[in-house]
Amino acid sequence: MFETMAKILGASATGTFVTTVLGLHAYWRERSKSKQEATIEDYREWLRRKENSELLGGQRELLTVIEAGNDNAKIAQDYLQRLFALVERHSFDVASICDHVQRLPSMDEKLDAMIEKLEGIDSPTVPKGQVAVSARVLDLLTSAVKGSGVRVTMEHKGDMSKVGTLFFVWLLGTESPHLMLADYVGGIHDNRISLILNPDTSLTLRVYDGAGNKQELVSSPNAKAEYLIAFAVWKERSVSLWVNNKEYGPVDMDTEFAYLGPPLFFGMDIEGTLSADGVRWAPDGEQPGLNFQKDGIWHGSRYDASAIWGRVLDEKEIRQQTEDPYAMWRLSDRNFGKAIADCDAAIESKPSNAFLYVGRANILCEKGDLGGAITDYDEAIRLNPKSADAYLYRGACRALQGQYEKAIADLNEAIRLRPKSTAAHNQRAWLSATCPQKGVRDGQRALADAEKACELGCWTAATIDTLAAACAENGDYSQAIKWQMKAIDLVGEKHEAAYRSRLELYEAGKPYRENPGE
Repeated sequence: MFETMAKILGASATGTFVTTVLGLHAYWRERSKSKQEATIEDYREWLRRKENSELLGGQRELLTVIEAGNDNAKIAQDYLQRLFALVERHSFDVASICDHVQRLPSMDEKLDAMIEKLEGIDSPTVPKGQVAVSARVLDLLTSAVKGSGVRVTMEHKGDMSKVGTLFFVWLLGTESPHLMLADYVGGIHDNRISLILNPDTSLTLRVYDGAGNKQELVSSPNAKAEYLIAFAVWKERSVSLWVNNKEYGPVDMDTEFAYLGPPLFFGMDIEGTLSADGVRWAPDGEQPGLNFQKDGIWHGSRYDASAIWGRVLDEKEIRQQTEDPYAMWRLSDRNFGKAIADCDAAIESKPSNAFLYVGRANILCEKGDLGGAITDYDEAIRLNPKSADAYLYRGACRALQGQYEKAIADLNEAIRLRPKSTAAHNQRAWLSATCPQKGVRDGQRALADAEKACELGCWTAATIDTLAAACAENGDYSQAIKWQMKAIDLVGEKHEAAYRSRLELYEAGKPYRENPGE
């Protein structure tokens, strides 16, 4: 119930939970002493008394939701009623808990203590451990999300229990903790989908069907300090797991899901409960996202993208999304003015955050303002000389300007900083194979980089297209034709015409040359 309310209340959920329990206890104690009837309706009026203004301030958003009279109002009213029943049923224990909690200095400490104590009275309304962590995650997400890269998209259409796709991007750290990355919960042991990061960097997709029967799919281990792009896809009884363009499964459940609850993104430690203090927003200069602490070590962050679709993504869509996991947030309405204004505001509030400059530069580049984009990439690199993304995107932008030697230099640095970057290897291979400036082309480097990009990127349409161009640059047109035909099989309709035009060149025994500015 808390997780549902946390989704509705956002950043205020943590404080609301604490102040609501404190307020209900104070109200119950006052009414008990005066032997007056205690009701939820009376409690809401009681909160508005002058002497209770501090408690009212902590619950104002909850009351606003209740008084809205919509579907969320019913959920919020039920939530308040359950907490009221808890306080009423365990009044003596709650009194001791509240007295202790009120003496603690910070809201995080109050929350941790309250959850720990309430667990001790076996309350079914407070899930063990998950409340503190999910509340902290939600608080950090909602406070840091604007302009910082993280996106959470939930598209509910139709009956999500029958068909759906969960999408998740995770940046592995140098060590891999045992974490629950995402959870789609109908019940604890039924109607549930969980995505779990294992200590060996593999991912487990665990599903409980409508009858409580469990099935699991486990991926291969992955390279550390790299992105994991994962999809859980379910259709009726069939469930599949895709990680970095490789499919695991499908496996059939014994029965279909009967229902699925709201999506939850916990960052839960599987082997031990994380406290609210075990989650942080990555400091400036590091990859933006949520970090999780275990055994004193800050581990990899959830980075940039989480999405749930109320439909099944097919294989081609999954491969396209893996090639560009942020494609869903490209500017579909071409409203560059608003996007740039949002970035301006974010940079004004966080002027030392290099990632924000990269974000604005990417928009400027898409708009066609290559000079403005380069200026922002320059500033991002000044702020964070280890930003592989800034070098990668500046290199791509410089290639569009025709500054090919500088572009190669930037891509070299991007690869030095992130040796397993699919995008950097692919971009350098493409430029080395297709550059109109002869002195920049290097067939052997192009072929080596293209093969590396295919290996790192699990042989996507984009990397195979580059491999074909590299083969053509080396005069191996039979291989170029072979790989280009494979790329056409994988590419979406938007790019198919361009891929076919390159195939025609290879069939005619000609290499492909990129045009500046394209």
